[in-house]
Amino acid sequence: MSHPCCDIAWNRVDVRRAARIRSGYCLIEIGWTPALSTSTSHFHFHFHFTVQPISSPSTLPHTIHDTTATCASRSRLDFFSPPRPSTMASTTRTQVPKVTKAPFWSAKLNQDASLAVTGSADFSAKVWDTFSGDVVHTFQHDHIVRAVDISPSGSHIFTGGMEKKLRRYNLSRPDEQPDQFVAPGSTTAHEGMIKSVIWDEPHRLIISAGDDKRIRWWDARQGGGSSGSFVSELEFPEGLLSVERSFGSDWLSVGSGKKAIFLDTDTREIIFQHALTYPVSSCSLAPRTRDRFVTGSANDGWVRVYDAISGEMKEENKGHHGPVHSIAFSPDGELYASGSEDGTIRLWQTTPKNYGLWRYDA
Repeated sequence: MSHPCCDIAWNRVDVRRAARIRSGYCLIEIGWTPALSTSTSHFHFHFHFTVQPISSPSTLPHTIHDTTATCASRSRLDFFSPPRPSTMASTTRTQVPKVTKAPFWSAKLNQDASLAVTGSADFSAKVWDTFSGDVVHTFQHDHIVRAVDISPSGSHIFTGGMEKKLRRYNLSRPDEQPDQFVAPGSTTAHEGMIKSVIWDEPHRLIISAGDDKRIRWWDARQGGGSSGSFVSELEFPEGLLSVERSFGSDWLSVGSGKKAIFLDTDTREIIFQHALTYPVSSCSLAPRTRDRFVTGSANDGWVRVYDAISGEMKEENKGHHGPVHSIAFSPDGELYASGSEDGTIRLWQTTPKNYGLWRYDA
């Protein structure tokens, strides 16, 4: 049985920084079964190093099926390492899968992919050693942890969720109380659930987005419950469905109602926005070139590509058999991945050509 994919995140893996990981890109996918209660449902969480060679142009992308990348019949946490580039062999699982009982809502990797952080419906954020598959730290919360991020060095993690609180944990001092970031005149960071947390390393800022239709910026040099950490905010007329930072740039891609909106995180101003004909459940801007963006929608199974400046639709790709909940470009912009209610991740080429990927064979 297929289970929905609710989140996708890419990460660049630098061979110089990851002695035990060969160079390439890492893709995280998480899924859940919303029809079942958290006490009886089963969830699947996979780490992936990008998949098989795509040698010919095609509108049908490579698909990662249930056995490799989507929800399976039990709660498990799998880690995979890429093959040797010279052989282009299949990926190998590095250890026995870990089993959990609650769904993951969010997952991120640090820069060298040695640590992962997850936010879960069991009211916890966990830090994982991706080589051993062991939990390194568990940080209990009072409600569902909906969004997480981790600093590139793996020194800090950031969490948000149903408590409406934004926290920063220092992994070198895990027993200490976390820093909390509080909006002026409030005891929380947002007036609604926090749906996205992004660490802006160059500017030392934390970016959060909530159900209160606001994106807020926080000075990471402040904290400890003081409202002095609040920097600025942008309020939107409609709810925020997705917020993503484009690799290697200061731009945010925002899905809000039926609009795709792009912000400069430096000036915190809207650069351009495009009105679409459907709710934008996920939106991603091409890194480096920033000449196109891709979207997914909960209304259908189409993956659409648009010109970033004019807003003209360039491609409309069919392959999924259910709503598209998540979509993201790879760090080099050569690929984008889409995750759907149909229980698959599909990898699409930005420009059809020979592109080396790796495959995990179940």
